[in-house]
Amino acid sequence: MTYSYTEKKRIRKSFGKTSDVIEAPNLIDLQINSYNEFLGYSNGVFEMQKSGLHRVFESVFPIYDYSNNCKLEYTSFKLDKPEFNEEECRISSKTYSVPIKVNFKLYTNLDEKNSDKVEIFENEEVFLGELPIMTKYGTFIVNGTERVVVSQLHRSPGVFFDHDRGRTHSSGKLLFSARVIPYRGSWLDFEFDQKDIIYARIDRRRKIASTIILRALGYSTQEIIERFYDFNKITVKDNKIFIDQNLEDLKGSIASFDIYHNKKLIVGKGKRITVRQIDAAKKSKMKVFQVPDDFILGKRVASDVAIKLKGSDVKVDMVVSEQIVDPDTGELICEANQKIDKATKEKLINIKSVSVNILSCNQEIDLDAIAQIHEFGISNFTILHTNDLDRGTFICNTLDVDPTTDQKSALIEIYRMMRPGEPPTEEAANQLFTNLFQSSDRYDLSDVGRMKFNSRVGHESMEGETTLSNEDI
Repeated sequence: MTYSYTEKKRIRKSFGKTSDVIEAPNLIDLQINSYNEFLGYSNGVFEMQKSGLHRVFESVFPIYDYSNNCKLEYTSFKLDKPEFNEEECRISSKTYSVPIKVNFKLYTNLDEKNSDKVEIFENEEVFLGELPIMTKYGTFIVNGTERVVVSQLHRSPGVFFDHDRGRTHSSGKLLFSARVIPYRGSWLDFEFDQKDIIYARIDRRRKIASTIILRALGYSTQEIIERFYDFNKITVKDNKIFIDQNLEDLKGSIASFDIYHNKKLIVGKGKRITVRQIDAAKKSKMKVFQVPDDFILGKRVASDVAIKLKGSDVKVDMVVSEQIVDPDTGELICEANQKIDKATKEKLINIKSVSVNILSCNQEIDLDAIAQIHEFGISNFTILHTNDLDRGTFICNTLDVDPTTDQKSALIEIYRMMRPGEPPTEEAANQLFTNLFQSSDRYDLSDVGRMKFNSRVGHESMEGETTLSNEDI
């Protein structure tokens, strides 16, 4: 043990005065510089064009009224000096802030065809409010109290898929959902319910049938079905039903009837269809095989099947496939796709030829439909290829509960959901829907969101528009 030579005490060494090897950085510089850039101050000099606040105003303006008759355009802004300094705000319980004044330009009578009638009010400076500013310590003074603003987490843009883990349904059935989150704009949700119907929500409002969104994009019932399903051709000959279907599509399912080809048994009733049987069908070049009538029970019709009948032969509850006009008086008797009632049937008695739908697109085939197929001699039609494995009837079920029939009614339904209580017009409804997902001024998926979206849905390209296209939805 070491002692001093004078007082024989142990020698103590102090490490508290050791010089710093690395100078500690100013940890609040990031927040201060970031907020100054937002306000437009760079090295103490105000530059409006480089400010984040200027870009925020440009992303919001110009704004229009509901009738597109007036437009308010943003031109510039300025920040005045604070009325009180930091110390005065602490003493007198004031907020340390600066007045923000914005210059706007107003246009009126935009819907006039004559451009000379458009009135333009020159730039007018408007006091917008007080904007809190940051002290040199990275804090804000609000009502005399010094506070720190904590950044919140921001949901990353993109598309996300999830399910309820079987908590909703008593049987543990998984109910899946999808959500498209943009960087700026309306959220779009799709969700299954317990009856295998797909619903949509916009900005977490009340749910609507998801096919209303597709109709608003311009798709008809026929086009919606064509985008989601494959078709199988049905041929009726001598009251026997034959289906043109690849046996590979039925792989893994159990045959509910004997499948023959050229009087040779390919798959026995109650047997599971295997790869071996599929190969045997390919070798025999089997494309069409006979099925019993009950095989098509519950199947969905892929397209309308219409026939021509005399007006006196039509029946109540039949659906007319095209508009019918009285040739003598020019009176409109019924619209296309209208169901015939007793009053309409009496008006059709003298019409020579009436086109009626025996089977309608997306109609579920029942015993009555099969009876009509044989009664009216329908020789061929197409059905949707559906199964319980990977081709469910989700879209068909959704079309059944969809109250809309065309693009106009779908747009109005969305307008009523987004703006309840306001009388809808076709132009306003169309403008509202366009602004929701297809206007770059109101909707921005961002480059990161587009990359994540394309990656999640399996697109090869990681780039694209930052708005949602019809194909995206």
